[in-house]
Amino acid sequence: MIEWVPVEGGLLRYGDRGRTRIIPDLLWTKLPIHCDRYIAPATELNYFTAVEVAADHSARLPSSSEWEWMASSRGTFREYPWGDREWRTRDAVLNRSELDSCPNLRDTLATPTLQGVQHVGGGVWEWTNTKMLNRGRIIRGGSYRSRPVHARIKFINVAPEEVRSRGIGVRLVKQI
Repeated sequence: MIEWVPVEGGLLRYGDRGRTRIIPDLLWTKLPIHCDRYIAPATELNYFTAVEVAADHSARLPSSSEWEWMASSRGTFREYPWGDREWRTRDAVLNRSELDSCPNLRDTLATPTLQGVQHVGGGVWEWTNTKMLNRGRIIRGGSYRSRPVHARIKFINVAPEEVRSRGIGVRLVKQI
């Protein structure tokens, strides 16, 4: 069962140049999409499979600017999804290089956004529908093996559309 969290839209100042983007009201999956009863995130999905998963749930992948809006608790100036303080283990599943895959997120502590979206920083990188150079897509949020800097709201990473990784998952959105 997928739990959805409403996040009211608004005006986002996006990127290094502070370009203005209008973000619509959206429903977000509370957790990254999972694949089993243990709530481990569905990983090793390339971009095309992530789009299919979204369609199967009458949803879509967020844009990078929509992800930033959600992660920043509706555009507030925050360094991380959990606020401005430096990372602590209770904030996100990060810096866990001893793990072979992302752990069960339902039973793992993480500080949610102010709207209640959970495991936004760390856990798994999340595909967005924002295209980059030469068949790449922006991924956001960092993974269980990432350093805390990768969980910063403004941090952008790019992955080839064909890549499958234990560190990349998917979070869905749909219009309210």
